[in-house]
Amino acid sequence: MALQYSNKMGMHTVAISTSKSKEKEARELGAKEFVCSKDEADMRRIQTKERLDLIVNTAFVTDLSEYLYALKPGGCFVQVAAPEKDKGIKFNDLDLVVNQKIFTGSAVGSRTEVMETLNFSSEFGVYPVTENYKWDEFPKAYQRLKDGLPRYRCVVDIASTYDNQ
Repeated sequence: MALQYSNKMGMHTVAISTSKSKEKEARELGAKEFVCSKDEADMRRIQTKERLDLIVNTAFVTDLSEYLYALKPGGCFVQVAAPEKDKGIKFNDLDLVVNQKIFTGSAVGSRTEVMETLNFSSEFGVYPVTENYKWDEFPKAYQRLKDGLPRYRCVVDIASTYDNQ
């Protein structure tokens, strides 16, 4: 959803992914540019020529150095992906300090921020991408979660439990 939000806010949105196979979908969600983090030339371009003001990281990556190098001095890196248990993150703290970069994290906003986000989403047509399951498909959805297979979110429709009553 970060791609949709930044695009709808009028930002020049750059998607960064480990897989080039995600480019089409990233552009459909609002990215103007796409960078494959496994492509050294792509990463070098955003680290030297097109440095970014803001990075919102929605995937857990243990070494963030290459991403932080892509930030302009004074840029902000926001970590929203929850780390895996017992796995920390690494980055070049000298780059962070010398270039006055901001590193922060967020899980969820305040009640006011959530309401503002919902209103913005409604007004500008920002919708989550979900995999939808009926209640009787819960074991399948749960297994996909355990296996780390959903692309975005699994949603189980509990209202379908009342259809037979």
